[in-house]
Amino acid sequence: MFNELDEVDWASMKHAYGPATDVPDLLRGLLSADAAEREIALDGMYGAVHHQGDVYACTLAAIPFLLEAVADARVHDRGRILGLLASIGGAGGEEDDADDHDEDEEDGEDAEWARNHRMAHEAVSLSKPLFLSLLTDPDTAVRNGAFRALTACREHADEIVPALQHHFAAETDPQNRLDLVDAIGALGKGTAGAWLAAVAAEHADPAVRLAAFVQVARVAPEALPGGIVSTALGLMDETVETAGPPRAPQGLPATPTLVGALREMRENADAGRRAPELQQLIRGLDRALGDRVTDRIEFLSALLQSPDWGRRVDAVWTSAGLLRGWRAPYDDLVRLLGRQLADPETRLSAAAASVITDLFGLAAPAADDLAAYLAGAPRESQGGFGRRSGWISVYPQGPSTLGAPLLALARLGDPRALPMLRWALDRPEPPRDIGAGISGMGEQAAELITSITRRLRDLPRPDGYDERRSGLARVLGGLGALAAPAVPELMDMLRRDQRADAAIGALGRIGPEAAPAVPALRGLLADERAQTKAAQALWEIEGDPDEVLPILRRCITEGGGQGRYAAIALAAMGADGAPAADDLRGLLGDGIQQWTRLDAALALWRTVGDAETALPVMLGLWNANAHSRQHIARAAGEMGAAAQAALPVLRREVASTRRHNHEVHSSHTIHDDELLLRECASALARIAPGDG
Repeated sequence: MFNELDEVDWASMKHAYGPATDVPDLLRGLLSADAAEREIALDGMYGAVHHQGDVYACTLAAIPFLLEAVADARVHDRGRILGLLASIGGAGGEEDDADDHDEDEEDGEDAEWARNHRMAHEAVSLSKPLFLSLLTDPDTAVRNGAFRALTACREHADEIVPALQHHFAAETDPQNRLDLVDAIGALGKGTAGAWLAAVAAEHADPAVRLAAFVQVARVAPEALPGGIVSTALGLMDETVETAGPPRAPQGLPATPTLVGALREMRENADAGRRAPELQQLIRGLDRALGDRVTDRIEFLSALLQSPDWGRRVDAVWTSAGLLRGWRAPYDDLVRLLGRQLADPETRLSAAAASVITDLFGLAAPAADDLAAYLAGAPRESQGGFGRRSGWISVYPQGPSTLGAPLLALARLGDPRALPMLRWALDRPEPPRDIGAGISGMGEQAAELITSITRRLRDLPRPDGYDERRSGLARVLGGLGALAAPAVPELMDMLRRDQRADAAIGALGRIGPEAAPAVPALRGLLADERAQTKAAQALWEIEGDPDEVLPILRRCITEGGGQGRYAAIALAAMGADGAPAADDLRGLLGDGIQQWTRLDAALALWRTVGDAETALPVMLGLWNANAHSRQHIARAAGEMGAAAQAALPVLRREVASTRRHNHEVHSSHTIHDDELLLRECASALARIAPGDG
């Protein structure tokens, strides 16, 4: 096989990590008789050649060889290679992102990205006859891979869907039947509704009926019967009752790869469960219900009260997507999440802790459950996915971290977290995120100033970025003048690293009590990278604009990367920054980077009160950069009646059930959106006090 592999000029191509000269070895590795070697090669293909879904020239060049491999029955793991081809071809969504790009409107790397994805999709789609022929392959995994590959051939749906429906009657593997229903739903939106509804009503296997029910909810919701939640729950009960014994793991050798780690995680998650397929069905139905948030909450709340721990853990993980994506009254759902912390099944309690941690203030209904859990938890526990957390999590290599339950309680500012944080801070090696935990305590953290000061002095000093010291310095900055006793240690941070941004910021926020640091900060005014932050800190300490204004104005007028940070410093100075107003106006043009334009507009408002110029710029960025909205809403509130033009966007925001940043998978997604809602409500009250 692969007779022409060495004829390809791989050296002229690149992948995510450099020259593509290793691609031939990866492709040959997929043909190995050794299972571990095959998995290592597959990991290399996903990790470098198809890195995070990217398609490079070498990805395109690899497609013919991947197709040659799956067509040869002698090749092992053809199902996994088909999965790789499906991903390269754009399967996994109803539409390919590349289809949404007009190459005529793109240039440079963007045009190449769109072109590569289109060509990859076309190459995979042209292989439809091969994939259809594999529907009758004796290898269960190959048939499953063929389903997935065919979902990438969506322009041929009119031919593929009937073929899949025909094969459905002959398919004997239970999991394959579920995945077939998913594939038919993905390809047959608008045409397969009646077929899916019939399967949901008539098929003998309750899991298949549930899978079809999920697809009906997604592609033909008008065909759903009444009582969606009760119907789904009943089908789940039947699925568990009729399920066989828990499945045995595949028995594949462990490999030092991400692909292998994910496989092992799936096997560990499924261990001991009679119906692990419910996980994808629960998640699928939840997503299919879309903006029917009340139904979704009812569905997940019922699952969280199930006697079956497996359904509860699936509901916990699924609730994370609902909470992260949609706004709703979640108190009752969060209470149910909190109850899972006490469950003896480690996978369930660990899942609940992980989800609750990212809720910040929304976790309040679970505060007592968090505190009860921590009261009985060990101080240290071995970290890792699915493990029960202690106060801190330790790892064979690398620094420890705060345990998820303690971090969640600290983010609530709950005083019960303070003694545990003090213990963690006083350990010989505090957790690397100790600062993040303490910062959630607000002014209560003042009780720890003495300990923080001592740790800044005696902690080991790593090479490079010092996360623990930086985090603790930010805590001190948040405490303002209360942190004055720590000024010598913050100055020591500056002496050791003149670009210690956290220390510079903390000294500024401490204010006049940080006067001993003025000479050191003044010395940073000549440092191109640190000068804007040092200038702001000097003004916060001394209140004298004359020394720092020329530097900040020069950072704007000379261009470069410091203009935005100069604008941030000027905004903090308020009226003292007024002489730079015309300089700031020069940063408002359309050709300026979005964040720089925003910060310049904010500074223009806060220095000279020019709402007439600043507000249109801000409102123009509202949709262009969703992450700017919190800053814009706060400024609009400051403007009061002068911000009448902001009322429509503010009203739309508070009326929306979708989180503004729902596409961002971050631990702070929910927190940032809730802050935005509060800023919008405050701004509306100031701009139109009698409104609504």
